[in-house]
Amino acid sequence: MFFTDSNAQVKLGALQTQIMSQSDAKVLNNDWGQMLVYTNNAESFGTKDGLVALAHVLPGKSAHPKHRYAMEEYLYLVRGEGEWRLDGKKSKAKPGDVLYIDPWKFHGLVNTGTDTLTFFVVRYTAKNIKLPTKPEGTHGQ
Repeated sequence: MFFTDSNAQVKLGALQTQIMSQSDAKVLNNDWGQMLVYTNNAESFGTKDGLVALAHVLPGKSAHPKHRYAMEEYLYLVRGEGEWRLDGKKSKAKPGDVLYIDPWKFHGLVNTGTDTLTFFVVRYTAKNIKLPTKPEGTHGQ
């Protein structure tokens, strides 16, 4: 998982229209790099369990092993070179790529370059919808 601090709560309660400054983000340093967490477990008008963060991943590292969960997720590759891992397939990751992940799909991103890889992530669960059934087996977390 992204966090070494499982109690990371940056914005509590329902989100409202606002500008979130980098200086207000919670900085989490890990052996793989650094994550700036703008929201964690946030709730908005139509979503819950929301995460908004920016990650800086060191060469040869990954923010987390491949994993899956019930939430939907978008990853935007800001800079660096890497490898997307999506449902057992590997693809080259390059700046400007956006990866959308359905609930319960295995996914991950590895920095294969020689410089820091930076990605922006938005993850959430939509309210008032029936989530897909949790599959059997490991979830990689």
